[in-house]
Amino acid sequence: LITTGQTLTSEIAIVSGLIGQEGSDIDTLSGHLITTGQTLQTQITSNDSDISTLTSNLVITGSRIDSVSGSLITTGQTLQSHLHLTSDKPG
Repeated sequence: LITTGQTLTSEIAIVSGLIGQEGSDIDTLSGHLITTGQTLQTQITSNDSDISTLTSNLVITGSRIDSVSGSLITTGQTLQSHLHLTSDKPG
């Protein structure tokens, strides 16, 4: 029993030492996970702002395209009417 008790005590000491080292590793990893989470949150917030800006830019671009499209339609109609006038003249 004495030998068994000593062996158990020795094994417990070894396991306790390993747990102590792993505890330190877990603390380190936990710190890394926290930092990674914070970094990701910062990037997500930044992306939200970028997406908002891009959305606004797309709305403005769409409005300009509508304006240019309207101008092209008017120009085409004007050219077509001039072509009809020109083709109606006796040559």
